[in-house]
Amino acid sequence: MKFPLVLLALLLPFPVFGQQTSELVSEVYPWASPDSGTETKSRLILKGPTTDLSHLEILSRTLAVGERTTEMQHTDLEELLIIKDGRVAVTQNGVSKTMGPNSVAVTLPGDTFSYANVGEEPATFFVYQYRSKAPMDLDRGVEAGGSFMVEWEDVEFVPSDIGGRRQNFDRATAMFERFEMHASTLNEALTNHAAHTHRAEEFVVMIQGNVEMLLGEEYKPAAIGDIIFIQSDIPHSLRNTGTGHTEYFAFQWQ
Repeated sequence: MKFPLVLLALLLPFPVFGQQTSELVSEVYPWASPDSGTETKSRLILKGPTTDLSHLEILSRTLAVGERTTEMQHTDLEELLIIKDGRVAVTQNGVSKTMGPNSVAVTLPGDTFSYANVGEEPATFFVYQYRSKAPMDLDRGVEAGGSFMVEWEDVEFVPSDIGGRRQNFDRATAMFERFEMHASTLNEALTNHAAHTHRAEEFVVMIQGNVEMLLGEEYKPAAIGDIIFIQSDIPHSLRNTGTGHTEYFAFQWQ
């Protein structure tokens, strides 16, 4: 039996254009890509779904001195900001806070927000926009405290025998039952822990130093600004290969 072309097209799966449909793989995504320098005003670092995220897009953005964004609002995305360099005034629902390097902010769907460079040099930051595959629960995020900002200098540093740790946040949001982020300090020539796996996906963002990250069976180098994505149940560990201590963010969700 022959189908008319129009009917056959209706029977086939709808194609998706202009969108990456394969899941992101465990990899080091470099800060300085071969075709764009670190001074690029806005640059897409990676985009694509993961096991638990139907949408993920990570960009770097640089604001000139005195520059500010327009007021923005997401309806079905959360946004995580990580400041890399400079001083940024973050405004959420009309409330502003000026924060420096390594400070973070999370804005829930429905809330208004904007960013402004209030320092004396260009301000550069990472923007993570994401949507979970699990249903969004805005009431859960609001009950946990809503949108929030965490200044790096306000987070207590707790020393350890291999370096130390700062607990940036550990709470529920609209997208996640639990969203946890910390910053680790690892002393020279040490490994953070034995290779291990966990169900939760994870990101590592390099703040300082040079490391090698074990992803599966291969060690891959990473430096300041690089982003490392670790898929669910992938063996991983990190070792400091530079001089002096290294620092990095690590965050995961469920």
